[in-house]
Amino acid sequence: MLIQRFLQLPMFSTTRALARLALSLLLMVSLLPSAWAEPAEGVVAVPETTVSLRLNWFHQFEFAGYYAALEKGFFAEEGLNVHILERDPETAVVDDVVSGFVDFGVADSSLIVARMNGKPVVMVTPIFQHSPMVLISLAENNILGPADLAGKTLMYQLDQDDAVIAATLNEVGLGPKDIISVPHSFDDWALLNSDIVAMSAYISNQPYLYREKNIEINIIDPANYGIDFYGDSLFTSERMINTHPNVVSAFQRATIRGWGYALEHPDEIIDLILRKYQPEKTREQLVYEAKSIRRMIQPDLLDVGLINRHRFDRIADIYRERGRIPAEADLTGFFADDYLVPADVHSVFLHWIVPLAIISMAVLALMFVINQRLQRIVYQKTHDANEAREKAERYLAILDRHTCVMRVDSELKVQYISIAFCELTGYESHQLLGKPHTFLMDESNNGLKIRQLLEATSAGKNWQGEIYLKQKNGGQLVMDVFVEPVQDGKGKVLGYNAVYLDMTQKKNAELLSITDTLTNLYNRNKIDALLVKESKLVNRGSPVFSIILLDIDHFKLINDQYGHLMGDQVLREIARCLKHNIRETDYVGRWGGEEFMVICANTSLMGAEALAEMLRAKMEQAEFPEHIHATSSFGVAEYFPGESIDSLIKRADEGLYWAKNSGRNCVRTRPCHVGSA
Repeated sequence: MLIQRFLQLPMFSTTRALARLALSLLLMVSLLPSAWAEPAEGVVAVPETTVSLRLNWFHQFEFAGYYAALEKGFFAEEGLNVHILERDPETAVVDDVVSGFVDFGVADSSLIVARMNGKPVVMVTPIFQHSPMVLISLAENNILGPADLAGKTLMYQLDQDDAVIAATLNEVGLGPKDIISVPHSFDDWALLNSDIVAMSAYISNQPYLYREKNIEINIIDPANYGIDFYGDSLFTSERMINTHPNVVSAFQRATIRGWGYALEHPDEIIDLILRKYQPEKTREQLVYEAKSIRRMIQPDLLDVGLINRHRFDRIADIYRERGRIPAEADLTGFFADDYLVPADVHSVFLHWIVPLAIISMAVLALMFVINQRLQRIVYQKTHDANEAREKAERYLAILDRHTCVMRVDSELKVQYISIAFCELTGYESHQLLGKPHTFLMDESNNGLKIRQLLEATSAGKNWQGEIYLKQKNGGQLVMDVFVEPVQDGKGKVLGYNAVYLDMTQKKNAELLSITDTLTNLYNRNKIDALLVKESKLVNRGSPVFSIILLDIDHFKLINDQYGHLMGDQVLREIARCLKHNIRETDYVGRWGGEEFMVICANTSLMGAEALAEMLRAKMEQAEFPEHIHATSSFGVAEYFPGESIDSLIKRADEGLYWAKNSGRNCVRTRPCHVGSA
C-alpha cells in the first residue's frame, strides 16, 4: 500500500522513472536465489552425500591429495562421504564413471579421446601440470629414442592415460600401425618377465624400482621432445555434473585443499598411506615418489588445479592426426566450468547490486518524505544527504578493499592508494602517499610504457598496457593497468586514475609453456618458433643470424656412473653457464636430452664461432658436483636467405658430428654453399 500511495503522488517523469528503477533493484534482491548464499564459516555447505572415486593405479603417493582430503576432514566439511577405490585392471576408469558405477575418476589428458568419441566425460580439474608418463626399456635393448620403437613391441594403455605417449610417437612420425602395441599388464617387472621391448611407466616411481635392483634401463621422456601435457586429472560424467553440480563443486574444492596439504606435509601423508592403504612400496620409494610428484604439480609457481585450455586443443589436434578422434569433434562441454556457476557470482552480486539496492531504497525513502513533508524540506535534505554520504562511504570502502586503484595528482605524485593495492604490493599506504608515481615501477622494464602513459594522459586520452610492479618483499608483479586522465571543467589535466588487474599468475603459466622445467631455459617448441622468426627477418632484409648446437661429451657415462639425478644437476649447471655467458641479443634453449642450441641474432658465422669457442672454454673450466669433469662439442652454422630451417640445423648437426669425431671438446663450423639447401 505504501508503494502504491508513493507512485500515485504528483512527481516529474524522471522522478517516477527513478522510483521504478529502485523498485526493480529491490525486487532483484528479494528474488536472489538462496542457492547462491555463501555458507557460514564452519557450516557444511551441502547435506552429507556418499560418492566414490576410482583411481587410475594402485595406492601410492600419486593420489596423496585425495587421501589428505579424506583424512583431514576436507571432504567431510563439504558434506561428502567419499570412498576411494584402487584401479581395477579388469575395467577402464572412464567406463566405470560413465556407467555410474563410480562418481569420479582419475585420468590423464587422453580423456579427450573418450569425450570426442561420444563418452559424456567432463574434466573437473587437472592436478599434475606435467605428465609423469615416460617409456622405459632395458639398456641391453638399445632403445635410445622413440624412433627406435618402429616395428617393436610396446606395452601401454591405448586410449587410456596414453596422451603423451601418442604425442611422442607422432612427433617422430610413428603411427599406430608402425609399432606392435599390447595392453598393459600392470606388472612393474614386465620388462623382465615378457618379450616386450618397452613399456609405459611413471617416472615418479617405476624407474626407481629398477635402479634399486641395479638393473640398467633407458628412459624416453616426452618432455625432451617438446611434449608437455597435463598428467593426472579429476573427472566426472555429464550425468553427475548436471544432476549434482553442488557435489561436483564441493569435491573439486576439497580435492584442491587436500593436494595443498599433502604437498606441504609429505611425511605425514606417507605415514598415512603406509598405515591405512598398505601399498606395495617401501617408505624410501614413497619419499622418492613424493619429491617427483611435487615437480609435476609445481605448487610454488602455480595454484593447484590451474587449467590452460589451449594445451588441451593441442592434444586434440595430435589425436586427430593419428585418426583416433573424428575430425569434426571439438571440446564443447568437456570442462566443468562450462556447467558450474562461478563461486564468486554471489560475491560480485553482494558487493555491487546490494549496495546499489540500498542506495536506491534510500532514494525511494527520500522522495517519499520530500513529497509528504514539504515543510521540513531543509531538515530532511540535510539529514538524508548525511545518510547517503555514509552509504556511499561504505560502498567506496567495498571498492577500496577489493579493487587495486591509484590516483596521481598534477605533480605525478601518489594522492590515493586503495587497501587492495597495498595488500598486493606489501606496502602500507603512508609508505606510498606522496611518492612519485613510478616508485613501484622498475624503469628498466617499464621505461617505454611510462613515456607512452604520460604522453596519452597529457593529451587527455586513456591508456592501457602492461606494467611491472615491485613488491616490498622483492617480488615482481605483472599488472594490466587502465589509466584515465583527471581533468577540470576547462580540460586541464589534474592527474590520472589507474585501475590495476593482477596478471602475474597468467604470465607465469605462459612462461611455463615455453620453458624447459629441468633447466629453466627455453624448450624445443620456443626455440623452433624463434628459428622461424629469425629466418623471416633475414628473408625481409635483416642481417644474417647463426646457430650453435652443442652436446655434452660422454653424458651417458655420467648418468651410468653417478645416476640420473646427478646427471640432471650437470644439465642445470651447463644451462646456468650458457645463460650467464651469452649476449643479451642471443637466445638459448634445451634442444633435447643433453643437447642445447644458441640462436645468435645479427651474427655471422665468424662471430658465432668466436662465441662458441668462449662457451666451450667456460664449460671446460666449470666446476660440477662430485668433481665431475664435463666438456661439450660444438657445431656452428650461418643461415642464408631462402634456406630451410631443417637445412640450417642439419649443417650445425654435421659440424657437431665433426667435432665429436675430432676428439670432442672443440668447435667445428659448416658454412653453406649456395644451392646446397
